[in-house]
Amino acid sequence: MSGSPLEDRGAGAAGGSAGAAGGAGAGEILHVTTPEAWAEAQQEGAVRPPSLATEGFAHCSTRDQLAGTLAAHFPGTGPLVGLVLDPARLDDLRWEASRGGALFPHVYSPIPVDAVVAVEELR
Repeated sequence: MSGSPLEDRGAGAAGGSAGAAGGAGAGEILHVTTPEAWAEAQQEGAVRPPSLATEGFAHCSTRDQLAGTLAAHFPGTGPLVGLVLDPARLDDLRWEASRGGALFPHVYSPIPVDAVVAVEELR
């Protein structure tokens, strides 16, 4: 995996809530997408994955959950990038039980481009 950090985009937007997870927010949060979707988001100013319209939130993972997420939801899919997110720049971040009861980060709003602090090639 090679990361290419983006420039720091300043103090950013409104802070999100860590939800009821109490400390679940520790560590990096990533959103998996395609290079094409990321390019479109950069033009529009926000990431709006299909799940935002169909489920009401954008799926994210922690660094530790990423391999499982890729295996479960993106087998044989590529190319993909991981958008590393600054939780303080997300409007509505919630930690909710998902696979096996593990708490996963879900963003209940479009992800502002200025919340993306790095972009990593995943495959």
